[in-house]
This record gives sequence, structure tokens and C-alpha cells, in this order.
Amino acid sequence: MSDLALSAAVLCDRIQEYTGITTAGEALKLLNDAYARLLAGVHPVDHTVHVWSFLRPLATLTLPTTRALTITSIAGTTLIQATAGEFDVSMVGQEITIAVVAAAGVAIAQVVDKEFAILDEVVDADTGNAATVLSGVVDLPADFAGMLDPVMPYHASLSRKRLKPATPNEILTLWQDTATADRPEYYAIIPKTFVAATGQRWQAMIAPLPENAWYWTIPYRRAADALTDAAVYAAGGAAFGYALFLLAMCEAERYAGKKTVLYEKRAYEAMAEAIAVDRQLFATPSADEGLSPDTGM
Repeated sequence: MSDLALSAAVLCDRIQEYTGITTAGEALKLLNDAYARLLAGVHPVDHTVHVWSFLRPLATLTLPTTRALTITSIAGTTLIQATAGEFDVSMVGQEITIAVVAAAGVAIAQVVDKEFAILDEVVDADTGNAATVLSGVVDLPADFAGMLDPVMPYHASLSRKRLKPATPNEILTLWQDTATADRPEYYAIIPKTFVAATGQRWQAMIAPLPENAWYWTIPYRRAADALTDAAVYAAGGAAFGYALFLLAMCEAERYAGKKTVLYEKRAYEAMAEAIAVDRQLFATPSADEGLSPDTGM
């Protein structure tokens, strides 16, 4: 990291020096308040919302997902229970591979709930048997905080198509009405889990279930982690880092009850400049700079 960039620990020190705060934890609260304001991307002049370039990653996901389960069978019946992992409706009609069980072509006939499913034939599986089955539910990245493009492309080899947004109920209907795998057409975003320490996690439902392996590239908004009082640096380039420093000093100025607002104007100017610099990364090229219509190069 460039010497011109200030780490979170150094920024906390600056806040403590300015305010007289004696604990790094209190200074860190002010720093993260400034970080949140800057990440929000609200332009100080025209009040438009800018999504920072470093909050626009791409993720490539494999469709369909191979789900790992740990199961046990209910003796003498086709009912099986997932003691680890979970079933979903997209698995109906899909073959399930169970370790140590010599049974080929066994498929899931019905999903009762996330824990129980019914097979199309009786299988004797001991408690703890590992199993795998294809699923139309794919985990989204841990830092996922929303799609940036409502329609995303996916591809396999040279084939290309675009998925269309749908509601979860529409996806469930498609899973029930489409017995065989096909080219995927639709997606829906659903919550997966929420843990206070790590935040919200998300999944995507895909229908129809892909008949082959596809690679789905999605542009999404990344959820940024809070800063810690350590030698860590905020995301973004030099302009963003300078704006963060000034906004952090704004927070310190307010905390100290200063009425000079020395840093306020400078912070707004720096933030507007940082947004202008960042927007250039997504500027549309001119005709001379763009791709050649003949060669794509």
C-alpha cells in the first residue's frame, strides 16, 4: 500500500489527537461513521448515488450446484433424512448418489421439507452416509449485497443466453411443471441465513434446472466490512482514501464540538473529486476507443 494511504490505525490516532479521545474504540466508531458516509456514495452537490467501482465485483457461479448431504434412511421405506445439508424442490427427479450404497439410478421423487425427502425406491443407507445431488439453488457470494444488473448473461462453451428475473413462487411453479432439465431461463434471489456476527447470506433459485454445467457471471454490489483499529486499509484508491481522511476529521470535529467546520468543505470537495475519478472507470468509450464492430477487438 502506498505511503500516501493512511491505515485505519493511523486514522484512529489522528482522531484521538484532534478530539482528546483516549480509547481507540471510540475513535474507531467515528472512523466507521465516516466510512459509511463515504461508501453510501451520495454526491455532495447533485445528491445522486454513486456505486463505487470497488463495490462492483463479478462472480462466476457454476450451475447447477452439486449439493453435499449427510443422510440416513428410514428402515424399510423410501424416506430419507438429511442430518447435514438440506433438500429443495429443484431436486425432484434428480439422481442422488449415496456413498457405500450400490444403487444406481435412484432419484428423489418428492421433497417433504428441507430435512426429509422420498426416493423412487427403497435404499438402505446407514446414519452418516454422504450423498450428492444436483440442485437449482446456488449460493451467492458471502459479500453479496444486491444485483447491479437485473438481467445477467450465462454461458457454456460458445452458447450464450440471458437469465430473466422472476419471483420465488414462479420458480417453484417452473420446478414443479418442468420434470426434465433444460436450458435455464429464470432466476430469483432469496435469503439463505442470517448470523449477527457475519450478516445476511443469499441464494439464487434457477429454473429450469440446467441440463449441463453452465457458468453464470453476475455483477453484484459488495457489502464492505467495517474497519478495525489495525494496519488495514479502506478499499478504493488515493482519492477515496483522502476523502475518507477528511470525512473522519469531520466526525472528529463534530465530536469535539468545533464550530469552525474546517474539514467539512474540504471533505465534500474531496468526495466529489473521488466520485468523479471513480466514474471515469465506467465512462463510455468514444467511437475511436470502442470495440471494432468487425473484429470485436
